[in-house]
Amino acid sequence: MPLESKIPMVPGPEGAYNFARRKLGERLWISAPDAEFNLSDPYGYEIEWTYDSLHDKHLLPHFSKPNVIRHLLKAGFITKNLDAKCSLRDYNMYRRYLRRLHCDSIKKELNRITKQSIEEKAIQYAQHQAEKEVKRLKEKERLMELRKFAIKEIKMAERLKRQKQRAIKKKIEKRLILLELQKREAQQMRYMKSIQKAELIQQKQKAAQAIRRQKIIHTLLEWSKKERVRKKMMDLRLIQEREEKRRIVKEKWEERQEFQKKQIEKEQFLLKCLEDQRKEFIEAYEEKVRRETERMKNLFHDVRMYIRCYLARQMPSKRMRICCPKYFYNEEVYFIRI
Repeated sequence: MPLESKIPMVPGPEGAYNFARRKLGERLWISAPDAEFNLSDPYGYEIEWTYDSLHDKHLLPHFSKPNVIRHLLKAGFITKNLDAKCSLRDYNMYRRYLRRLHCDSIKKELNRITKQSIEEKAIQYAQHQAEKEVKRLKEKERLMELRKFAIKEIKMAERLKRQKQRAIKKKIEKRLILLELQKREAQQMRYMKSIQKAELIQQKQKAAQAIRRQKIIHTLLEWSKKERVRKKMMDLRLIQEREEKRRIVKEKWEERQEFQKKQIEKEQFLLKCLEDQRKEFIEAYEEKVRRETERMKNLFHDVRMYIRCYLARQMPSKRMRICCPKYFYNEEVYFIRI
C-alpha cells in the first residue's frame, strides 16, 4: 500500500495485529542536516510532533532492564521483538511523515538534477565558444601565413618592379587595415551577441523560476482550499454523527419511557385483577359464612324443637304431645321447664 494511502481499521480479535513504528529507544522524528524549513503545515494538521517516551534514546538504559521489559510486554506496550506498539492513527501519521521525507528527498534530487543540467549546459556553451575561438584563431593564423606569403611575394616583386612597390604596398596596407577593422568589428559583434545570448538565457531562467514559483504558490493555495473544505466536511460529518447519536438516544429514551408506561399499566391492571379476585374471594367467603350461619341456625332450631318435643312427651302428667309449635306456650315457659 503506498504511503499516501491510509490503512483502514479492520475488525478483528484483540492482539491479531500490532502496529509499530520503530524499535524501543529509537528516535521517531529524524531530520536531515541539509533539510529545508517546511511551511506547508504550520499548524500541524497533517503531522503532530508528539513526544513518546518509548522512543526516547535517553531512557533506553532504563527500558533495557529485564524487569522493565517484562512489565512493558505484560502491559502490551512492546512486542517480543522490542518493537514499540502504537495506535492505527499514530501509524498512519508516521506513514505521512515518511512520505514527506520521501517527497523531500525526491525534491532535493530534482533540484540537484536541474542544477547539474544547468551546469552541463553552461559547460557545453563554454566548450562551443572555445571551439569557435579556436577556429577563429586558426583562421587568423592561416591569414597571417597568407600575409607572410604575400609579403614574401611582394619582396620578390620589389626586386623585379621597384617602381610599383610603393603603390602595391600602400594598397596592401590599406587592405590589411580594413581587414583588421573588419575583424575587430566582427569580434565586437560576436562579443555583443554572446552578451545578449547570455542575458536571454538568464531572462529565460528567471522566467522559468518565476513560473515554478507561481506553480508552487498555486499548488499551496489549492491545497489550503482543499484542506479547508476537508475540515469543513469533517466538522459537518461530526455534527451529523452527534445529531444521529442524540436522535438514537432520544428514541431509546422514548421507547424506554413507553415501555415503562406499559409496565405501569400492566402492573395496575394486574393489581386491579388481584383486587377483583380478592373482592370476589371475600364475597364468596362471606356468602359461605352466611350460608354456614344459616345452616347452623336451622340446625339449632331443629335441635331445639326436638328437645321441646322430647320434654313435652316426658311431662309428669303423662300427657302425650305432638311436636308442633302451636302446643308450646312461649319461649319463657320452654326455658323455665328446661
